[in-house]
Amino acid sequence: MLSNEKLKLIFTEKPYNFRKDTSEVFIHEQIEKIKEENSIEPDGVFYLNQIHSDKIRPIHSLVMGTPGEYGRVAGSGDGMITNVPNILLSIRIADCCPVLLYDPVKNVQAAIHSGWRGTLLQITKKAVEKMGDIYSSHPDNIQAFIGPSIGMEHFEVQEDVKKQWEETFDFAQEVLEKKDETHWNINLKETNRRILLLAGLKEENITVSERDTYGDKNLHSYRRDQPDYGLNSMLSMILPS
Repeated sequence: MLSNEKLKLIFTEKPYNFRKDTSEVFIHEQIEKIKEENSIEPDGVFYLNQIHSDKIRPIHSLVMGTPGEYGRVAGSGDGMITNVPNILLSIRIADCCPVLLYDPVKNVQAAIHSGWRGTLLQITKKAVEKMGDIYSSHPDNIQAFIGPSIGMEHFEVQEDVKKQWEETFDFAQEVLEKKDETHWNINLKETNRRILLLAGLKEENITVSERDTYGDKNLHSYRRDQPDYGLNSMLSMILPS
């Protein structure tokens, strides 16, 4: 897992649950427990109203956004980017790809929620570009962690999504596998890895988790557990100097 002396990265398992309709008190208690377990005391916690988009919200100060269940809501979108130390970014996922980008040279992080819609919109590539536009990050320096998400054997789609993959990605046939006459499986993690390579990241700077949210009973999965699914959280923080 991507981590060094400048960055803290946490991925929650059961019994933690970050689903929005979980009680506010319960989610707040979970955050306090995570802080204690990881010996961190962030100045603030930020998360998003996630909408399966390519919108990325820069966070420049502790007073941005609005108060929410367990911190501040940075708005609607699926990515947050900041160089502010000691704030904890929270991305909530069940089967989608959580992606963390970190530039140790400029000390900038981007936390991304990339489901199949966000992947088609290439939100991770847009995050790399935004890191460059706002903070002058160079792709050569950016490290990436693609976290636990649904594995290829469990991510089954129909013709409409399969066609969108073929129309969007030149490498589509390398991440698609036919299951039967009307269904295909897609490798969501590998698609995001290839997007990052095309965005200029070095292969050796990309780490991909092998954990499958659908197959790993310690993790929440929307496809496996709906309608009573829970949400995992990827939490990341630039450590104070």
